[in-house]
Amino acid sequence: PNSSEKLPNIQIGDQNIMMVGGTGACSRRKSKNNKKPKKNIEAPDRPITDAECDTISENLGRDYKKFSRKMGFKEVQIEQIEMDYRDEGHYEITYQLLRKLRNLGKDKLQDVVDTLQMIEREDILEELNII
Repeated sequence: PNSSEKLPNIQIGDQNIMMVGGTGACSRRKSKNNKKPKKNIEAPDRPITDAECDTISENLGRDYKKFSRKMGFKEVQIEQIEMDYRDEGHYEITYQLLRKLRNLGKDKLQDVVDTLQMIEREDILEELNII
């Protein structure tokens, strides 16, 4: 077809979505060009609470891998927890990763806040009433 011909949109399957051109209204991530400068958020010097673990687990979703890597987990550790809890979903995988952080003594609230900022999940910090 020549370049001036308009091709039809085709969908194969009932769960596939393809956005052609533009930024798309269904994207929940902000464009990298619209980044706000990160503000330094001071958090209390304490471990995360059970309630905070629950809130993070409820909201982190598929970003649990990115979060876990930034928190210092090795790939093999993440994969082991994924295998153990794969049938339970993202909530349980995230909760177990946070539990492992607590057992290792690496669950300082400031580290969690910094990591959530790094992976651009300030929405969770708002849920935690930190910002």
